[in-house]
Amino acid sequence: MSHPIAIEINDSGIIVCDSRQHLLDSPGYVITIGAQQWLGKEARDRAFLHPNECNHRFWSQIARAKNDTVNRTETNLALRHLESIWNKVSADVDAVILTVPATFTKSGLGILLGICKQLAIPVRAMIHNAALSPRQADHAGSTVHIDLQLHHTAITRLDEKDKEFVVAHSEVLDQVGLHSLYTQVAEFIAQVFISNTRLDPLHSAELEQQLFNNLPTWLQAMQIQDSVRCLLEYQNSSFEVIIEAEEVKNTLKPQLNKIANSVMSLHATQPVIACTSELLNQQLGFDQFINSQGVMVRSLVAGHHAQQSLQHAKQILSSDAQVYLNKQLPYSVLSDALPAANSIDANTAEAPTHILYRNCAYSLLDKVYVSKASPAGLRIHHDSEESPAPLLSISNQAGILTVAASNGQEITVNDQIVENYRQPVVGDSIRIAANADELVFIKVES
Repeated sequence: MSHPIAIEINDSGIIVCDSRQHLLDSPGYVITIGAQQWLGKEARDRAFLHPNECNHRFWSQIARAKNDTVNRTETNLALRHLESIWNKVSADVDAVILTVPATFTKSGLGILLGICKQLAIPVRAMIHNAALSPRQADHAGSTVHIDLQLHHTAITRLDEKDKEFVVAHSEVLDQVGLHSLYTQVAEFIAQVFISNTRLDPLHSAELEQQLFNNLPTWLQAMQIQDSVRCLLEYQNSSFEVIIEAEEVKNTLKPQLNKIANSVMSLHATQPVIACTSELLNQQLGFDQFINSQGVMVRSLVAGHHAQQSLQHAKQILSSDAQVYLNKQLPYSVLSDALPAANSIDANTAEAPTHILYRNCAYSLLDKVYVSKASPAGLRIHHDSEESPAPLLSISNQAGILTVAASNGQEITVNDQIVENYRQPVVGDSIRIAANADELVFIKVES
């Protein structure tokens, strides 16, 4: 008996569901060596063994395409990946619903539909995945959808109309994705191994692959343990280090702050619920991180968008050849309790009260500006008229501190490049490109 299925596609890979179960999950990796080819998980688990032959950016390149300009190689890789999946799930399927993220441009959607047509995949509907977010019962504020992918993060604000969610506005963070987050953690752990054991996990392809294969398990353990034992095997010997979970969280903080800042910029004045993937919390602790900034979180299980899209099958399946991107759908209402948002109080021991520069402490009341001093160094002041072109500013609004770069300056917080940084804590340090001076957040007891 024929039936519809849903295929969820983003640059992390593909998930397929029917009305009853999660059928398949295939990461967006392809390795080709001569006549040998690995796809999905098999390719991902060999990515560092064959770095020159591995491609994990083809879905990203297609999604972000402009004016139909995509390398034919990328299109062919996407076709092979999708074909390998379609061959496994196509039996008795008469209709397919595609769910896609905000990262897809109009050109990207056209290329995707062209690939599906070439594979004879009967696509009869397409849905913007953010529109499939659930609504929290009795929530009087806003709902935002966060989609962490391999190379991007898409944040989408949802408006409400007649008991439906409408995709209102999306922001894509092109440099924030699971790949960059994993790489940051891997580099940190590698340095600990070098310092403690002299083993460099990034020096050997086999070790690097072993390190990255272990990262999901280690990161998940760090969300519930203060420290985690990390073990690598090399040349019949075992090498072990203890990694402090808090140090890893500090390493991730600048990247996670970019996501949090984008969420707050979409709805800074209303209570916000953010719908995120379970992975974002299970491995990266994002729920607690953004909850501390006043945002409640609804975690979505893997395959949520594909499964939820099938609930709208009768309403959205096209009876002709025209397939449009649905951006407005009736929402489901969930009434189970979410953890209350817990904004950080500026008076807690962790919240800084001053910025320290060259042994002088400057109050963080109101707004602080950092400008270039003559002939060298930096100048800290509270009056914007003292310098028409500050390098950065630190604002304090209702106890929430935000660091923002100005005039195209590159700044780093804790040695990570950021454009802005929300809610710094005592000990965080700031540097401005081309300036050796460091500013450190401190707490001065009254």
